[in-house]
Amino acid sequence: MKKEEYLVKCPSRIQFGDPMYYEEYKGKRLTDLVADIKPPKGFAARVVLSEEPLKELPIYMDRQMKIYLAPEQEMKTYMDGYKYENQVHKEKLIGVDSACYQLMIDGKKQEIYTGGDGYWGNTIEITHRQNNKQVPDAFIVTASIPECKDFQEMREMVTSLFSDAQLLPEQAESEETQMKMN
Repeated sequence: MKKEEYLVKCPSRIQFGDPMYYEEYKGKRLTDLVADIKPPKGFAARVVLSEEPLKELPIYMDRQMKIYLAPEQEMKTYMDGYKYENQVHKEKLIGVDSACYQLMIDGKKQEIYTGGDGYWGNTIEITHRQNNKQVPDAFIVTASIPECKDFQEMREMVTSLFSDAQLLPEQAESEETQMKMN
């Protein structure tokens, strides 16, 4: 498995979805189909690129870009796939009907031609309840990268969307006491 982690400035807005949806739909229908994330002040951000052979078909590669948004002191918890017991997570699948999706980070846009329709990513919002309101604790955006793009092209996507991206050295694994997300 190949994996790289980048430190980036936390964006004020991430939009993710089929560009056709932005042209064709408005209101609730658009909201149901795409992601539009505005993280609270005080959040930090990381981008993780990964590439590994598919278990079922090892001749094909599973490539993903994950964007993590959370307070700095809690970032590792979410990057390791954990959450706390009092938290809930809500997942939204990101589909495409025009064999293309776009990622827009603070107005910088990348269109990715997928070669096929279907689900090409998801978002996870992790929250806790405080004073009868859901308070966001983290957001995770996962974009599947089509087979036609290689790892170098994924790196170029990161530097294009996040001009301040800094590659981080590999982190050592540590034991955590949080609950694993499924």
